[in-house]
Amino acid sequence: MPSIRGPRTEDHKYSRGTVHLVAGSEQYPGAAVLCAGASVSTGVGMVTLQTPRRSADLVLVAYPEVVAVEAQAARDRMNSAQAAVIGPGLDQSRTGEAAQALSAGARAGTRCVVDATGLDLIPEQVPAAELGEHIVLTPHAGEAARLAQRLGSEKAQARLKGKEPAAAAAALAEAAGCVVVLKGPQTAVARPDGTVRTHRAHAPGLASAGTGDVLAGILGALLATQPEQPHVVAMLAVRLHGAAAQRLDPRRRGRFGASHLVDAIRHAA
Repeated sequence: MPSIRGPRTEDHKYSRGTVHLVAGSEQYPGAAVLCAGASVSTGVGMVTLQTPRRSADLVLVAYPEVVAVEAQAARDRMNSAQAAVIGPGLDQSRTGEAAQALSAGARAGTRCVVDATGLDLIPEQVPAAELGEHIVLTPHAGEAARLAQRLGSEKAQARLKGKEPAAAAAALAEAAGCVVVLKGPQTAVARPDGTVRTHRAHAPGLASAGTGDVLAGILGALLATQPEQPHVVAMLAVRLHGAAAQRLDPRRRGRFGASHLVDAIRHAA
């Protein structure tokens, strides 16, 4: 497994990579703060954010370097980004623009993380046939079960019921035709060809609200900056996420929230 590559001395903000986030909503603005903060802390040349005004205001107070854009101006940002994150904290009012962003990214070959509400777009608004290994789905067990049902994968449903994360992730990746990161105590990263790698973080504090938004932000930033294939980058993100939690909570007491995890990313190995 390669290590995470940092910027070169000759880099500028565009050569370091841009990640575009479609995250947050009036109902769930905190998800955009966590996702954007994680991308900034992971180290990327520019973070752009497509989100409603209330959510944007909260993000900009915490991270003024983030470039917030309205939905009308987001297409150019999406087209120029090296990676995108679609889904954290979206409510039903934003599924239309999220589907447009994901379809555009899928067709253009842009590396995309699909998380949370974004997963509900597959395959109903974005057919599995449009996806590929440049798309990374990041469900937890409940989201994976719903996705398996919509994709009609009896194999994935059976493996999930049997609590077999590696086999379930592989079956989901096969059905969706893209990379799947099945989150849990043992996170599994699978490719459509059945290749699976697993990682156990030994960090019980990750079982709390918002930590998935942080992982999505980390993964988006790494997809924009690391040249390796998306399934390799996904495992790097999972390991960095776990390392941040371990650094923050070495005694495994679980006494932290997702916002504390964002701060720990910068100091994790």
